[in-house]
Amino acid sequence: MYFMFENSCKSTEALVTALRYDAAKSMYELTVLGIDKDGINYTQPGHAWFDDENFDELIKSDELEFPHKIIGGKIRFTANIIE
Repeated sequence: MYFMFENSCKSTEALVTALRYDAAKSMYELTVLGIDKDGINYTQPGHAWFDDENFDELIKSDELEFPHKIIGGKIRFTANIIE
């Protein structure tokens, strides 16, 4: 899993706003808004990338309905570890 926010933060809570699958790379790309320094507002644009295996684990572990409970859901990113 890889993630990048425009403010270069390494750990944040984020809202997933969009989901795309790149068949050529076998990767899912999530467009996210990360939580700001105030700890309340989701204003930091960013992206997260998951390969097929990691994304399947994410969905199975939380029993998330794909894609309906992914888009609009919250996720926490912590330096290459999913919480």
